[in-house]
Amino acid sequence: MAKKINKSQLAKIDGMKSLLKILGEDNFIKAVIENTYFFSPRMVYSRFEELSKLIFDGNDIPARKSTQDNLYRIEGERRFFVDEGFECPIKLDKDGNAEVRKIINDKTGYTISQGKKSIFQNYFISHIWGRAYDPRYFTSLWNLAIVPAWANSLMDKMADEESDELEHLAAKLKSTVETVCWNLYEMEKFCWSNLKMEKPQRISSADVDSKTFSVHIFCGDLCITEMNLTI
Repeated sequence: MAKKINKSQLAKIDGMKSLLKILGEDNFIKAVIENTYFFSPRMVYSRFEELSKLIFDGNDIPARKSTQDNLYRIEGERRFFVDEGFECPIKLDKDGNAEVRKIINDKTGYTISQGKKSIFQNYFISHIWGRAYDPRYFTSLWNLAIVPAWANSLMDKMADEESDELEHLAAKLKSTVETVCWNLYEMEKFCWSNLKMEKPQRISSADVDSKTFSVHIFCGDLCITEMNLTI
């Protein structure tokens, strides 16, 4: 007998739930982490220092365009990003990720999101803490990871621990990815004042289980290594 679906149920049909049902929450998160590509601590800190110097010297820093006009101050032909006392000249990215792709290629030798010629296929660039409109976040390697396409929609989802099953999972996944970055890069040791910002906050509402993951790490020109990381 055919199963009838009413209109109220149609609003809640989500293809991700079938994958979650097969794997379960813990295995799903493990699969995402162990199929995501992070950067070596050396690369991350080197980019942190590069960006700090660019900001200190008053260079135009790449950022993604925002629809929030209050984030900008226009002076002649220059555009400045303004946020809670921080001001920085910026250049808007031509397609929303062009500068990020360039930096990843320069640092690792790998191409992504450039069509069939890309080495990485069915992967997306993820801004872990978001805020791609902020020049301090947009090209920072501590804020970037290469995630499998099937996990990207959850990484982009509004993470709400108290909401439905998938938003709960998104919150836990994001919090786990953030914790991996925090531990792998030892971000507590960064001098965040050099970027004129507070350290990024992890999602506090989502509990992260203590686990050991085998993580992929870009470690040089066309070189990837794996290491066990306990969080």
